[in-house]
Amino acid sequence: MKRFIIIISSILFSLSVFSAHAGYNRYGCEIKKQKIQQQLQYADRYGNHYRIAGLKRALEKVNYRCGGTDSNILISNKDRVENKKYKVMKRERDLEKAKASGK
Repeated sequence: MKRFIIIISSILFSLSVFSAHAGYNRYGCEIKKQKIQQQLQYADRYGNHYRIAGLKRALEKVNYRCGGTDSNILISNKDRVENKKYKVMKRERDLEKAKASGK
């Protein structure tokens, strides 16, 4: 019984961490892009061509790692959350059965 409670609480905790992490990544990518673009403007203003080339590579990497549009990320995260909710419901059902049988 304690084991089921621990499992359910760990699943719920992981869901909350996952959703918080997903939101952070999306906004974190936007913040990184903005900072790199600001640095690009400074480098362009002062004619630092080597810095511009490096910042353009950094911006490409951020775009690659963040991958896709916000709507694609949101849809993907919703699917994952729904899958986790289903697993939690299944575990809760198992817990109720275990409580009913007295195990």
